[in-house]
Amino acid sequence: MICLDKKDWLYYLRSDLDDNRRREIEEHLNQCSRCRELSGEYARVYNTLDSMEGLEPATGFPSRVRQAAAARHQIKSWKRVMLPALATAAAAASLIAGIFLGQSLFQSIQIEDTPQQSQTGANMHYEGTEVEFYNQGG
Repeated sequence: MICLDKKDWLYYLRSDLDDNRRREIEEHLNQCSRCRELSGEYARVYNTLDSMEGLEPATGFPSRVRQAAAARHQIKSWKRVMLPALATAAAAASLIAGIFLGQSLFQSIQIEDTPQQSQTGANMHYEGTEVEFYNQGG
């Protein structure tokens, strides 16, 4: 025996079923004690809600809701455009800073790894041009 789903309950309580489906549900309720109990509970809740008077919103409430929704939509539209642009700019700045820092670090490592050699030099003049000679010792 297949019990009723939510749609069946709703249509049954609202009397919004064709005659054949209504008879099927009533036959099921006669055979299934669980659904019969649920039917009584659902009927009480549905009838209570149906008998309640509707609440009217405060004056100006609908217009305030529309204004708040429009303002929120504008903020979301701004964020939708600006956040990706800012994220891209931040990523580019980080990349450039990383390149410069990496290059500086690489150069400082090369300078430290280069052995210092002693140099002795002599200046000579050759046909009016000064020529420098270095003797590099190890």
